[in-house]
Amino acid sequence: MSKQEMSTTGTRQIVVLESEDRISSRLLVEGKEKTLTLAGVTIYNPGGTKIVDGASATTSGSLATFNTTWITANYPIGEGYKASWILEWTDGTGYSKIVLGYFDVVLRRFDSLLSDSDLTYLHPYIALPAGVPDYSSFRLNAWRRIERIIRARFSTYPGNLFYQGDLFDIHLHLSLSGYFMANSFESAGSEDWDKSRHFEQLGMEELETVLSNVAVDVNNPPDGLLTEGEKHFYLGGVELIR
Repeated sequence: MSKQEMSTTGTRQIVVLESEDRISSRLLVEGKEKTLTLAGVTIYNPGGTKIVDGASATTSGSLATFNTTWITANYPIGEGYKASWILEWTDGTGYSKIVLGYFDVVLRRFDSLLSDSDLTYLHPYIALPAGVPDYSSFRLNAWRRIERIIRARFSTYPGNLFYQGDLFDIHLHLSLSGYFMANSFESAGSEDWDKSRHFEQLGMEELETVLSNVAVDVNNPPDGLLTEGEKHFYLGGVELIR
C-alpha cells in the first residue's frame, strides 16, 4: 500500500483508494483555534451506513487527523462519505464539539508536478515577497482554483482526467498571476497589477482550450483505462475568461 499526501484541511478532502491516506478537521470556536485534548471520528458511507464507529484521531494543536488504509471492501470509489468528528478541548472546563465533514474516495489524486524551480527557470526575474519562504502558496491556490473549475464544468473529480500534464502551463500562468497580485499590494503604481491580469487572462484562455477537448475516465466507478470513447470530450458553450 502506498502512502499519500493529505488534502489541505478546510478544503474538499479526498482519499486515494488502496492507499494509506488521511482526513482531517480543525477545531475553531467563535473563529479562534483551540488546542484539542481529545478527538474521535465516526465514518459513514454515502448511503448512510456506519463504517467506523468512534475511532481515535491524532491531535496536534487544533488539528485532528484520522489515518487508515482505504481498502475497496470498505471504501469503494464514491463521493459523499461523511465524517462525524467529536472534538474536545478545555477552557478551565471540558467542552466538546461535533463537526461534520464530507470526503470522496478516488482512484488517483489530482496532482500537479509544477515546482518552484519551474517558475524561476522560466521566469528568472521574479523574487519572493518579504516574509514568503517559497512559491508553494501561489501554486497551491492556483491548483485548487483549477480543480474547482473542472469539478463545476464536468461534475466529476478532476483526477479522472487522464492527461493532467495538459494543465501544466495553465497552472504556471495562474500561479504567476497570484504572485504578481500579491506583489501589487506592496508597491503603489506598480506594473505588477497589469502583469497579474495578463497571466490571469493567459491561463484562463489556455484552460478554455484544454477543456474543449479532454480525455476523461467516465466509467462508474473510474477504472483508470483509457478507451477510444473517452479520448475526446468537448466542453462547448463555456466562457472561462474573466
